[in-house]
Amino acid sequence: MFQIFSESKLLERLRKTAIEIVDYSEPNTPFIGLVGLVGFPFLFLVMEYVYPQHYNSIVLYLVGVLFVLPQVFFRFLPFRLKSYYPWYFFAGGFYTLPFFSFFMFLKNEGAFIWVLATLGCLLFFIIIFYDWLIVSLMILAAYGLAWLLILLTDGQVWYRYFDDAYLPIFIICYFGGLFLNHRKQASQQARLSLMKSLSGSIAHEMRNPLNAIALSMENIQALLPSLPSGSDGKSREFMLKQNDLVSIHKVVLDGLDTVKSGNRMIDSILSNLREREVDQQNFRRYPIRQTIRAALDTYSYRSPDERSMIFTEIRGDFDFFGDKDQFVYVLFNLISNALYYSGKKDFRIDISADTTQVGNVIRVRDNGPGVPVAMREKIFNRFYSSGKHDGNGLGLSFCRRVVESFSGTIICDSVENRWTEFTIVLPRYESKTVQSIKKQLLATKRILVVDDQQVNRRVHAECLKAFNCQVDVAESGRQCLEMAAKCRYDMILMDIEMPGLHGDETVRLLRSGLNMTPAMLLHYRDAVIVGVTALSKEAAVRRTVQIGMNEFVAKPLTADGLAGLFDRYFFTDRVSLRIQNESLLTGCRVLVADDNAISRKFITIILENEGCIVTQAENGRQVLELLERMEFDIVLMDMEMPVMNGVEASRKIRSGEPFRRFKAFADIPIVAVTGNSGRETIESVMDSGMNACIGKPLSKQDLISTVAFWLNRLNAHSAPDHHSGYHRQVSCTHSSDLSGLPGVLLDPSVIGHIVATGGSELADWFVHEFQQDGPRLVAELETAGTIDNVSMAMRASHSLKGVSATIGALKLQLLAENLDDIFRAGRWPEGDDWLEHLRMVLAETSTALQSCIRHSEQVPQSCRQDETSLE
Repeated sequence: MFQIFSESKLLERLRKTAIEIVDYSEPNTPFIGLVGLVGFPFLFLVMEYVYPQHYNSIVLYLVGVLFVLPQVFFRFLPFRLKSYYPWYFFAGGFYTLPFFSFFMFLKNEGAFIWVLATLGCLLFFIIIFYDWLIVSLMILAAYGLAWLLILLTDGQVWYRYFDDAYLPIFIICYFGGLFLNHRKQASQQARLSLMKSLSGSIAHEMRNPLNAIALSMENIQALLPSLPSGSDGKSREFMLKQNDLVSIHKVVLDGLDTVKSGNRMIDSILSNLREREVDQQNFRRYPIRQTIRAALDTYSYRSPDERSMIFTEIRGDFDFFGDKDQFVYVLFNLISNALYYSGKKDFRIDISADTTQVGNVIRVRDNGPGVPVAMREKIFNRFYSSGKHDGNGLGLSFCRRVVESFSGTIICDSVENRWTEFTIVLPRYESKTVQSIKKQLLATKRILVVDDQQVNRRVHAECLKAFNCQVDVAESGRQCLEMAAKCRYDMILMDIEMPGLHGDETVRLLRSGLNMTPAMLLHYRDAVIVGVTALSKEAAVRRTVQIGMNEFVAKPLTADGLAGLFDRYFFTDRVSLRIQNESLLTGCRVLVADDNAISRKFITIILENEGCIVTQAENGRQVLELLERMEFDIVLMDMEMPVMNGVEASRKIRSGEPFRRFKAFADIPIVAVTGNSGRETIESVMDSGMNACIGKPLSKQDLISTVAFWLNRLNAHSAPDHHSGYHRQVSCTHSSDLSGLPGVLLDPSVIGHIVATGGSELADWFVHEFQQDGPRLVAELETAGTIDNVSMAMRASHSLKGVSATIGALKLQLLAENLDDIFRAGRWPEGDDWLEHLRMVLAETSTALQSCIRHSEQVPQSCRQDETSLE
């Protein structure tokens, strides 16, 4: 439309502004029309009967109604008529507001009521046609046209009733209305510009993943066989090389990674726009070198030349505590701001990282035009943008919010026309500042302590509360399963030897998902479970890590031990166990047993694509034969098979009877594959010695994650040694003669830890409980010996072992361990003095404990005695 205007700057501006006004007002067109449709008849009645006027032509009112009537039904007009709407809008607006009011005002010789009516019409006109230039031109034109028509028709224009005092009011209302409406429209335009800029930012972040998807599709299409031409109705098979299949998987995974990265960036933009606080729940420990490299590798460069302009220098490869994705986005912003001036000759960006006395420092420096002193703080304000026509002013403000959420600082330094440098200072990972953030995050963690002994439950709970954690306790494996089925625990500290259901059996049931909802089953497949035990290291590995626990620590649990656990499992970038362990499948030897050829083929295809070496069997008997002849890492076995079913085959494997060569019958993971996941089925699976159960129909993710999980448990003995608590363990001889066992009476570090955790009150409580439980358990051992009840003696020795480990009574713990092993073998200690020797060590331990507690700050020499004094 508006093509009749010339292309001069003024008329071009008027044309663009007019189009903007039409676009702005179009959604409100029916409302504007309704106001006019009601307003004109109402105004005529008022001027005709309530306040009769010298001149009041119904024709002028009807013309006004005709102008506004199409606006009321604008949405129902044909598209062809709507194309003329801009012309109609300006013509109707000109007549119905400024021209009509000025004409009636002048025709009635400046009557007061028309002064008010004209003032109202002008304000309404200013609201609709908000641009000061267009409003001024149209008002002048309307007044001039009205004045000229009256002069031509009446011969003279009269202002008989008009008071000059009205002029200041007119001027104030006119210019005040223009100013306020201009500010409102400027704010609206700023918001629209911001939304356009944000749309551009989001589109920019989407471009990279969308390009990656397009490229992935092209690569997959190149690897797939050619599309067959025509169709003869016959089913055909097409061969695909293994290398091509692997390439397809890699292409898909790379594309998914790029899409996820783009989504994270979009989330960051939207989060910044909504002014949300940075979520600290995702804070982890990250190495700065890898983080900077990830930012540079994933940034969406406009050309390869831009990447060549960036240089890095990592003088100190430190770790920082924060959100990696958010920090990468900070680097993205700083790089993007710098690259805006990349057209300068010899332009470069230097990114450096170093450890200094004030903290860990990251610098991003460019040799661009620089930032004036007055602007160096303003650039961090929200929506402040300078020097860039497409900037939205969100980037640097968000950078500051992210860095400050890490308890760091970011500042800008610059020399105009030479360089600009942004300096980020982050606290050291070991600093009190980071520890304070960790403590806040630990307040959201819920931890379950499972132990049959009250002493252990209390000391562990006190330790955890010192870290600000939420703590629940369970006194048995059964209670643990009931509580876990109702609540998502972030970590479970599991005692190994408990009456009834042992800790290792509890974990097997927990990992299998018995009596759990699918959501809980998935949670506890990955949940952190740590064994807390007084067993020897070899026995602990066998009964913790190899059956599904993440690791184990020695009793008693210490503050340093807990801090290490939290660091490894809550504050380290640890991929989910199901994803992390899938790399174990390459080269894994899997035995698949199922009488259904389709099921075997399906499982085989999935596992072979992951790099496994798969051997198939049709029944349990073939499984036994293959295990004797070949080496396997894991067995997947159907429950219902002819000749020998899965349960029977599993029992025979665990017994070891069918084998002469095969020695790993007790440890090899066996996973049941069944279509029945009811309680009875799962219980029969666990009773037969199988490790886990997965249901049919199988999903690829469940199959891969289950196999990887149990392979990781099998290989755990070769994993990095986190079981640092075992430096206090003394090698046990398991001899029936206990009279000559060496050892240290107490571990003073345990006593000090108890005092540090709960003060003298907790320490006194421990001594009291020890003095109560110790003699009682020795008495139970004496009773068991009198009635020759080995089972009773085994229970008492187990409890005594746990109590001793918790209090740091090394000598007593060693005696209890040996007794426990002897009783488990169905024997009694040699000689008649073993019980008396046990009482003597118990008494010495009790005396030493009281002495140590009295000197809680400094452990006396009486806490350490040489071997001679103990014999």
